[in-house]
Amino acid sequence: MRTVPPLRQHRWLANSRFYIVNGRIPINCLNTAAQPRKNRWIAAILSFFLPGFGQIYLGRAERGASILVGFILVFTAAYFFIAQTTGRGILFEIGSRYLQLLAILFWAWQVYDAYMTSKA
Repeated sequence: MRTVPPLRQHRWLANSRFYIVNGRIPINCLNTAAQPRKNRWIAAILSFFLPGFGQIYLGRAERGASILVGFILVFTAAYFFIAQTTGRGILFEIGSRYLQLLAILFWAWQVYDAYMTSKA
């Protein structure tokens, strides 16, 4: 027979901002210091010149690193695809243009993402 776990008991800790849950302070309550707001324009400018660095500036290092790696992969693929398609035909030219467009859109998105992430 399965036993039902006991209900959580919440108790306000006197002179504090913490609740005690089952005799412990929850981990997510320990970091309650107000974080200084980051400037969204600095984040956007950093991302404009160095993709992913705006997100890193905002404290989202994993997201910034993945954007940087994605940026390097897309632009490297675009560069090599363009270098290989010279004189190969119209389909290769169309493919290289779409890859260039994808690279530019990815770059523009990550600048916008850095700007909008700072608002949240």
